[in-house]
Amino acid sequence: MAAMRIILSLLLFPSVTSAVESCRNVYSQSGYALVDHAYKSFFTGRLASCYMSCNSQPTRQSLNYNLADKTCELNNDTNYFRPKYFVKKPAFVYAENPDSETPWRMLNSVPVCFGAKDNQFGRFQVEVGGSIQAVKLVHLSGQVTCDHRRVEAWSKWGCGLPSFVLRISVFLTDEYDFIVLPMGQSSPYTIPGYDDQSSEIIFSGFPKPLPVSSGQELRLWYEEDLRNASENDNNGTSCTDVFAKYL
Repeated sequence: MAAMRIILSLLLFPSVTSAVESCRNVYSQSGYALVDHAYKSFFTGRLASCYMSCNSQPTRQSLNYNLADKTCELNNDTNYFRPKYFVKKPAFVYAENPDSETPWRMLNSVPVCFGAKDNQFGRFQVEVGGSIQAVKLVHLSGQVTCDHRRVEAWSKWGCGLPSFVLRISVFLTDEYDFIVLPMGQSSPYTIPGYDDQSSEIIFSGFPKPLPVSSGQELRLWYEEDLRNASENDNNGTSCTDVFAKYL
């Protein structure tokens, strides 16, 4: 009778079976779980139901299933990008979603804050190496200015004066202060759809993927501070989170 039910489920619900196999067969591991990255948790009596829920949304990167209390946890990341959070848990099964979309992954662990003068760059270390196709800066707090005497000159990413309008003055460099992004630029620049007051800015459309290595230091600089020029009347601090899309 049990065999008949399995056969009927394969015939009547092939897409469901496909979803289960898709999520289960690519990568799963018993006795481990990804902790502190679950954004949804629910009870289900069957591991298959947890697999199907994992596979149904591309934002769901992986799952943990607790065989003891039947809890399904849907994660917003994977053990590859968060190895420190992948721990032994005997009652758990961990699996990844092969149909997940490429997510924005945070590169920094604490806010990256940069000033506008006196070498006040913000630094962070890349946790996972790889090839990056886009970088996003998300403003958290603060502002910077190229002229502290003028109220309109303050902005999130540049200088609000009319001569600088729409231009962005933030650069991503390596630990030796060589400019990494934006590629081919060394002075204030424009990005279609963004300006110095945008809540976020995205660097994309790279001619080739940007390689980064595990443990590599990257820095955020204000342009005049990076050049060590015309910074006497600068002021302020701006804080951001840094995200990347890996290939």
